[in-house]
Amino acid sequence: GVGPGRRVWIVEDDGASAAVIVEWLRRAGCVVEHSVGVSLVGDRLFDRDGREIDLAAYDAAVLDHYFPGNLTGSTLAPILRNRRPGLAIVGISSVEDANRRMREAGAGWSVRKAFLVNALRSS
Repeated sequence: GVGPGRRVWIVEDDGASAAVIVEWLRRAGCVVEHSVGVSLVGDRLFDRDGREIDLAAYDAAVLDHYFPGNLTGSTLAPILRNRRPGLAIVGISSVEDANRRMREAGAGWSVRKAFLVNALRSS
């Protein structure tokens, strides 16, 4: 769950959506890292800024489906699931079919992005 000290990695290219989610998680006491996009290079993950992603640093991942890089949420989710079986993975997309594909690929649950962002803005 969400709470003090939880380490959350967010992959979201929409700045406004990311800002709302990051702010809400930080208010809940989470330590949050945000990546605009992610790519698999060999067997290593890098965000769009060239930072290598260390999955051991996170308790949870929040994934958009479509973002810059050579992956999508539905191709990243099984990589995360295989490398960190206990990692909580949440898919967030404006496209319900993309949310379904992320769940099928290993996300524990998913939510429509607009619903999540609107709910967090009002909280």
